[in-house]
Amino acid sequence: MRSSRSTGAARAAGNLAADLRALGEIQAAWKLDQDTLAGRRRVLGEDHPSTLTSASNLAADLRALGEIEAAWELDVDTLNRCRRVLGEDHPDTLRSASNLADDLCLLAEVPAAAM
Repeated sequence: MRSSRSTGAARAAGNLAADLRALGEIQAAWKLDQDTLAGRRRVLGEDHPSTLTSASNLAADLRALGEIEAAWELDVDTLNRCRRVLGEDHPDTLRSASNLADDLCLLAEVPAAAM
């Protein structure tokens, strides 16, 4: 059984991580999002909408840290779960698809950037 305290704390941590990301404190956001995702997976399960949001947030941190392949892997999993749990047309599913498209664009630019 989940408590409102644990879900409220996870929501606050997610909001703080978003603020840190916006301030350019990506490493701090990444750590907080990593902990939040682990907690939500444990308390709510892999497929809960809040867990999926936390996964998307962590992928955004990874993307900002230049870890595009890791972001892509997490975004692929998140999109598949969103499609199954929320449906193809849900706003969170569409946002996940957009995040994955960002990853793919960045992955295509990596070889060109090395030239």
